[in-house]
Amino acid sequence: ASEAVAIQQGLTTTCRILLWQGEDNQTCPAATYLPEHADKLRTFRDMVLGTTPEGRRLIAAYYAAAPQLIKILQKHPSIRYRALNLVRELLPIIARARRGALPQLPSDLRHRVARLLAACRPVANKETLAFLDAVEQLTIHRHEYPRRMRQLR
Repeated sequence: ASEAVAIQQGLTTTCRILLWQGEDNQTCPAATYLPEHADKLRTFRDMVLGTTPEGRRLIAAYYAAAPQLIKILQKHPSIRYRALNLVRELLPIIARARRGALPQLPSDLRHRVARLLAACRPVANKETLAFLDAVEQLTIHRHEYPRRMRQLR
């Protein structure tokens, strides 16, 4: 694990994160805004997302976009509120996936994810757009991901 700096409401705090591909000095949106769930999210990253090429692309895109994601969440309270609520709603699905179940998002949740992604696009930079595209692929177009996961198990 490496040290990474997480920015929370203008203050700098330190969080321990396993950095993908060893890059240092990255911000950690999960640890910043959901520190009580960060370890669960990291386990999901490693045990579920990290097992497929699609998941690894999402992970790489997340770390590339993390500094900008922090800025977006700080500058846009409505996006922050929606994003945090969605992640909290995803936690039971993430927990089931960590125990081996295929991640299945209800259609209403997929629609809310799509609306959040659309709200983020106008304020996103190139790295953040790549992350939003990766999220879209795994949530909105999820039919590919569970099939791929079944093949790997």
